[in-house]
Amino acid sequence: MNDLLNQLILSTSKEHFYRILEDYFSRPMNFISISKIEDHDLSNAIIRLYHLLFLNSTPATTYDALVDGLMQGIYRNEEEARGLMHALNVTPLDYFQIGILKHQDPYRLKNILANMKVIHHMVYTIKDQMGYIIFTYSNKETPPYQNMKEMAEKYHAYLYLSLEYSNLIDSAPYFKQVQLLSMNKWDEYLIKIKDHYLDSLLFRLERDLLSSYILPEIRILLDYDTKKHTSYYTTLKIYLKNHQDIPATINELEINRSTLFYRFKKIGEILHTDFYNLNLFEYELSISIFENLQK
Repeated sequence: MNDLLNQLILSTSKEHFYRILEDYFSRPMNFISISKIEDHDLSNAIIRLYHLLFLNSTPATTYDALVDGLMQGIYRNEEEARGLMHALNVTPLDYFQIGILKHQDPYRLKNILANMKVIHHMVYTIKDQMGYIIFTYSNKETPPYQNMKEMAEKYHAYLYLSLEYSNLIDSAPYFKQVQLLSMNKWDEYLIKIKDHYLDSLLFRLERDLLSSYILPEIRILLDYDTKKHTSYYTTLKIYLKNHQDIPATINELEINRSTLFYRFKKIGEILHTDFYNLNLFEYELSISIFENLQK
C-alpha cells in the first residue's frame, strides 16, 4: 500500500496518476473504479491523495472531500464527483438537492443526520454547527418531503432545501442558494426554496430599494382595506400564492366561488381597471417585497 501511495505522490498529471494505478491493479482505472477497490482504507487514501494533488484540497475525511469540494466548486469533472460519491457507498442517481440542517444541540444534530441517512440517499458533513447535505434521487421517485418535514418537526430542527439539479459538479451555486435561504427566519421546519422563491431572491437587497419596487396599486388596496375593513389585498395575495388555483384559493380563504369572483371584480374597480388585465407577475413580485419588508 505504501509503495503505491509513494508512486502516486510522484505522479505529474491525472493521466500519469491513473497509469500508475492501472499498472498496479492490472486493469483499466478511473475514478469510479477507485471507489470500488475492495480495500476501503486504500480506496479512501487514494481518493484523498488525488484531492491533494489535483484539487488543491486537504480534506479531513472523504466525506469532507466530497461535500466541501462540491460546495466550493472545485470539481470540473462529473465522473470524478460521482466516483467519490460511490466511494462513500452512496450511488449517485439522476438528480441532486442541497440541504442545510440546523439544530441548537450539536449532539442532537449528529443523531438527526445519522437517522436521515438510514432513510435517504445522501452524504453529509458538519461544519459551523450545521449539517450540509447532498441528497440524490431517481427520476422515478418524488423527493420524500413529507418524511423530511415530520423528522424535522419531531426533533425541532430546521431543514432548508435548494432547487433540484442534474449535474453533481454544479452543486456550488445551489449551496449558495440554500445558504442564503437559511439566513432568513421562517415559521416552518421544512423550508424549500420552491416555496419561497421570490422571498429568497429579495432577502439581501436594501430595504429602501426594495420598497421603491412596490406597485402603488398594492398600497391603494391596503389603504382601501384599512378604511373599509375589507380583505381585497389578502384575497389577491392568497390567489397568487396558490398559483392562481381557484379551488385552492377558495379553500384557504374559506369562501365560495361566487364570493371570490365578486372580489376579483371589486379589486378591478378599486384599481380602475379590469382585474383580468392585471400583470399578475408584477403584483406577485410587489406583494412578495411588501411581505418581506414586514418581517
